[in-house]
Amino acid sequence: MIVLSGLLALLLAAAATSAADANTTENSFVPHKFRNDIASVDIYSLVERARDVLEGNFVSADGHHQAHTVPSRTLYPNQWFWDACFIAIGVSRYNSTRAISELQAVLEGQWKDGMIPHIVFDKQFTHYFPNWQFWETNVTGSPTPDPPTSGITQPPVLGMALRAMMRKCRLGIC
Repeated sequence: MIVLSGLLALLLAAAATSAADANTTENSFVPHKFRNDIASVDIYSLVERARDVLEGNFVSADGHHQAHTVPSRTLYPNQWFWDACFIAIGVSRYNSTRAISELQAVLEGQWKDGMIPHIVFDKQFTHYFPNWQFWETNVTGSPTPDPPTSGITQPPVLGMALRAMMRKCRLGIC
């Protein structure tokens, strides 16, 4: 998700620049002009910056949850289902073993009834709210595992992530 956020930020910056260029006359509007401005983007530099963000957000195992990448060390310091899937797609471009372990880490939070929760919490990050104590999902007799999790899910993007990773492997890039 961070990769997508970085790309979105880049496109928004390009849109702002295009909007400033378009406003040379009052009431002028050039729809989607920024889409044509990406030719000047250094894609290799963008990919390296995205990789640096992913590497910077990598979190070591904490005794309850295996190593994984978080969307943001400060704002979202836990593992989120959607983000883990999109992170795995991005990481698979340069480390397929770690990409698979990203998905395995999020599946550590899978409940006994099969639900994959939207957050797998790291107990080392206690400042995030609502945290695992708020959700009260890890009570005696609950179907939830350790590490603690939220009590809701997100749309199933796991299959899409696996498909993207497998397609890359069939092309011999993994």
